[in-house]
Amino acid sequence: MAKLKSRTAVEPLAHFDLPTHHLSISSLSLYQSTLYLGTQSGSLLLLFLNPNPNPNPTPNPAPIESVSFSSLSRNVSLLRTVSLSDSPVESIFVLAEIGVVLVLSDGFLFLMDSHLIQPVKKLGGLKGASVIARRFRGTHSKSTDLTDNSSNLSKGQRILDKFGGVRANGVKTRELEQNREGNYVFALVIGRKLMLIELVLGSSFVNASFVILREMQCFDGVKSMIWLDDSIIAGTINGYSLFSCVTGQNGVIFSLPDLSRPPLLKLLWREWKVLLLVDNVGVIVDALGQPVGGSLVFRKGGPDSVGDLSSYAVVVRDGKMELYHKKSGNCIQTFTFGVEGVGQCIVADEENRSGEVVAVATPTKVICYRKVPSEEQIKDLLRKKNFKEAISLVEELECEGEMSKEMLSLFHAQVGFLLLFDLHFEEAVDHFLQSETMQPSEIFPFIMRDPNRWSLLVPRNRYWGLHPPPVPLEDVVDDGLLAIQRAIFLRKAGVETVVDECFLSNPPTRAELLESAIKNIIRYLEVSRQKDLTLPVKEGVDTLLMYLYRALNYVDDMEKLASFENCCIVEELETLLDGSGHMRTLAFLYASKGMSSKALAIWRILARNYSSGLWKDPAVENGVHDGGACPTSGRETAATEASKILEDSSDQDLVLQHLAWIADINPVLAVRVLTSEKRRNQLSPDEVIAAIDPKKVEILQRYLQWLIEDQDSDDTQFHTFYALSLAKSAIETFDSESSSQSPDGGRQEQVKTIDIERDLIFQSPVRERLQIFLQSSDLYDPEEVLDLIESSELWLEKAILYRKLGQETLVLQILALKLEDSEAAEQYCAEIGRPDAYMQLLDMYLDPQDGKEPMFKAAVRLLHNHGELLDPLQVLETLSPDMPLQLASDTIFRMLRARLHHRRQGQIVHYLSGAVHIDARLARLEERSRFVQINDESLCDSCHARLGTKLFAMYPDDTVVCYKFKVNIRLHLHLEATSSLKYCLFENCICFIYSVSVVKASQLLSPAVILSKMSYSNLVGWLAAKQQEDNVRIILKAGYEEIKSCSYRQFSFVGGIVVLGVIYIYMAGMLPGDSSHHSTSDSAPSRSSQENQEEVGRWYLSRKEIEENSPSRMDGIDLKKETYLRKSYCTFLQDLGMRLKVPQVTIATAIIFCHRFFIRQSHAKNDRRTIATVCMFLAGKVEETPRPLKDVILVSYEIIHKKDPAAAQRIKQKEVYEQQKELILLGERVVLATLGFDLNVHHPYKPLVEAIKKFKVAQNALAQVAWNFVNDGYVYKWCFFKFLK
Repeated sequence: MAKLKSRTAVEPLAHFDLPTHHLSISSLSLYQSTLYLGTQSGSLLLLFLNPNPNPNPTPNPAPIESVSFSSLSRNVSLLRTVSLSDSPVESIFVLAEIGVVLVLSDGFLFLMDSHLIQPVKKLGGLKGASVIARRFRGTHSKSTDLTDNSSNLSKGQRILDKFGGVRANGVKTRELEQNREGNYVFALVIGRKLMLIELVLGSSFVNASFVILREMQCFDGVKSMIWLDDSIIAGTINGYSLFSCVTGQNGVIFSLPDLSRPPLLKLLWREWKVLLLVDNVGVIVDALGQPVGGSLVFRKGGPDSVGDLSSYAVVVRDGKMELYHKKSGNCIQTFTFGVEGVGQCIVADEENRSGEVVAVATPTKVICYRKVPSEEQIKDLLRKKNFKEAISLVEELECEGEMSKEMLSLFHAQVGFLLLFDLHFEEAVDHFLQSETMQPSEIFPFIMRDPNRWSLLVPRNRYWGLHPPPVPLEDVVDDGLLAIQRAIFLRKAGVETVVDECFLSNPPTRAELLESAIKNIIRYLEVSRQKDLTLPVKEGVDTLLMYLYRALNYVDDMEKLASFENCCIVEELETLLDGSGHMRTLAFLYASKGMSSKALAIWRILARNYSSGLWKDPAVENGVHDGGACPTSGRETAATEASKILEDSSDQDLVLQHLAWIADINPVLAVRVLTSEKRRNQLSPDEVIAAIDPKKVEILQRYLQWLIEDQDSDDTQFHTFYALSLAKSAIETFDSESSSQSPDGGRQEQVKTIDIERDLIFQSPVRERLQIFLQSSDLYDPEEVLDLIESSELWLEKAILYRKLGQETLVLQILALKLEDSEAAEQYCAEIGRPDAYMQLLDMYLDPQDGKEPMFKAAVRLLHNHGELLDPLQVLETLSPDMPLQLASDTIFRMLRARLHHRRQGQIVHYLSGAVHIDARLARLEERSRFVQINDESLCDSCHARLGTKLFAMYPDDTVVCYKFKVNIRLHLHLEATSSLKYCLFENCICFIYSVSVVKASQLLSPAVILSKMSYSNLVGWLAAKQQEDNVRIILKAGYEEIKSCSYRQFSFVGGIVVLGVIYIYMAGMLPGDSSHHSTSDSAPSRSSQENQEEVGRWYLSRKEIEENSPSRMDGIDLKKETYLRKSYCTFLQDLGMRLKVPQVTIATAIIFCHRFFIRQSHAKNDRRTIATVCMFLAGKVEETPRPLKDVILVSYEIIHKKDPAAAQRIKQKEVYEQQKELILLGERVVLATLGFDLNVHHPYKPLVEAIKKFKVAQNALAQVAWNFVNDGYVYKWCFFKFLK
């Protein structure tokens, strides 16, 4: 039998010997299970093949060489024989669709049934045919339909068609259309003519006829021919030519050299191309004769015949059959089926793309071969351990689309296991990774012996059963080494083995193989972790991966796996890691599983061992030897990892237990633990403060700062404690800096060490932090802090504290004399707001005491900047005789001129006031001179009761009422005059009206009496009850006269009189109202008093509702805290407005919006600074002074985080800015919804300005005080309600 190569692509199926009475075989045709043989004697034999001779193949079939011809003969049987002529049978065509066989013999065409039962039909009129080819049309081909009569008939044939269409063969052309179904078209060579004929079979081949479709000139010596679509390729002894069956044109494709083999053509069914044999080279061309793809090079001499079997080309010659892969051109398999010199050999294949059988024939016998299934081919190669050839075959099948994904995945897994047992671990894992069906649990038995936790998870899928059961990697390596030793011994004995040549030439050691195996299994498990696995499998993968890391001592990989999210089983690894000394990995593993207590205990032990020198710190050693940057020590690492655990922990006892040793190593880490925002429940501040080591002052201060600034703690104890701690540190720092200038070197090093530790936590100096806190906080005890720093040199801090306590003189002394900061001293005097403060500062400059020289330059500066506010006479009396007068002469002259101007103004006002007073007295006399006549018919204008002798009263409008209704009338007039104010605003003034109701109707009170006798609220009531513009003017002018001699408190009171007087005038309609641009215009119809009251009533609340039932109170915020919060956002808005450079009216509108919002919303649920920012942005649009949203956000963020130097740069980051922008825009919708879109706000500024102009007090201090009074009023709640309208 044939000597096989490595791959078995085909195997023998059947064998048939030609009977002795027949001559040699001349032609061969194969269709499914039937085989037609044409002989040299003109006979046709029909053979039947058994396509499935062995339905139950054995798992390990016998080699092909051992198969005998006698066993194959049973697979074929001779059915019939038919004699056609005395000449050889040249061509056989099986028309399987209609069960007809067409045979060319002796120049004639013969028709018979496929079973050779009926008589043979010989077609006449075609004598002398030498070559015949059937037309094959592709499924998607656009070839021409030659059977269309209208396009293919000649001129004479068209004339015959008009008269009935009779042809030479006696068939009418008009009947052809009825018999079109089942017809076949052939190309036939007769002499030098190429004829295209259509075989018309009709209902039976006995009545068959033909139609000549076209005739074309041809060449002599045509040996073979193939008709594909519209092209006919013919082979002659001179070469290959192409004929067009549509146009009739022809051309040469290839010219054959002299002494070459005869032309040979073969249609390749799968590719739908044609193979042209040129000597021993097979050239593949398309239907147009153009070469495509590669060429097949056969052995020397060329083949006798060529067949097509799936992806292989089958060639035969001299009793040998060879299989060539059509794409690669490689010879895959070789068979010898006859002796050399046996004669002409023929090969036949099935005429379809999925043919599985091929038949080869010598002159005396026929052998059929069947294609071996791809899976069996792969198995055979794998059994022989020919992995490269198996992989090559799989790649071919994959390219051709014959390999499914499931089969491909199965193949990779099987090859991977075979390579694993063959000690090729890297290649094995590569194949494992390409398999989609392989489960990571199939690797578990190679790592851990059965039985184990995951034994039941291992699938019992042995694939094709080609590899042994899985065993631990140690056993795999040991068995592989034994196989290598055995192969070396056999090789010395001259026996070939399948062991890899590299292992034989350079045998590896057991350690090398184990390391390679573990590394590659690690690689596979690491990739498997990324897949979607079940939880038990994930647990096995992570746990066994840790085993393998530990086996190779991959410490970094162990810690990385343990520190991140993993599914390791702690119980499986606890003893292993503890015993091997991998404590860090165990600590990471405990932490990842939520076992914080155990993890922290390990980190504490590690830190202690590193500190004591019990363990060598590899990081420090490496840093010393390498000479690089200072590495992170083991102690630092232990503290860092412990702090990460504690930052997430809400277990207060656990945090405080480990806080001390972390603080000893790195104070910054301790601060992170205490101030972490990650934990669900924050720690108790009292217990934390008690647990902090008193020596760790920086940690304590940072924690207190976090409580106050980040957590908004309003506990006065924490504020005071923080201030005292900062003050102590500031004193120590000041003393240390003073002593550092001494030559004591040891002391300098100690101070430097303290500063370095402090800089780790704080970025700003302690004094700067102390000053900022003392200025910003109002909740600490200034006296207690002052007692601590009284004896120190912290003068600026003392000034801040004295200012908190209201000791203005001491503040001025420190600023002017101790700090010598003239600008700050003058600014403080401006904040005090009294001219005597400037005089006091001037006295300090001129007489500094304590032996200091007078500060003449500072005094001149003061006079130059604020001389208009001082009395020139007092200044001259205060000036020192030693002071050079020329320094202050210009300033003093300007002061004198301003003083003279003010005095003359005062005289004018005084005279006007006297005139008004006289006018009032005259009016009173006129009222007294009026008479009323009462008779028996006189009635009370209020109750309409008869007066008679009752006591009555007459008002200036001539209204006469009885005494008992007098109070009611006064009250009625009061409410009408102040319809825009609520009743509660004048609860005290009503009492005043009642108290003066006993006075006669004509009696008027003088301004002097009002200023000296009235209470503040009674004054408001009096203004509302009188409703007289002249009286208001009198009060305002008289107030100016009184201002010269009153105290500061009285000065503010008089300013308040001006404000309330203006409000009254505005309410009574004497001045135009300060309505914002968004309110109702003058041209619109005025709203009724009831509508105005309803609008105001929306924002009206009683004192009880505000102080006891506000939303903030419902959330646990007391009145003191809420008052502080209101004041803070007013201050914030004032600062924000000034930085944005918006008018004061816009700032006031923003404050009103903010007040209104927190009437309806709680401070506990809304951040006051965010709401204030929104109100400022909204107020800018309402008052037509808008500012870009970006500017508002940037300035607001900087103010809120003014203690953070990096805030200005952080807000410019896109993510931070977009977050703030979204917050502000969302807050705008919330504010508008809360305000009910009521944006009408009426301010007292415009009435105040009109009043100041009207009463001509614009240049007086009274106007500035009144203006300040209005501004300050926005901060306090009582003024808020008065300005609602």
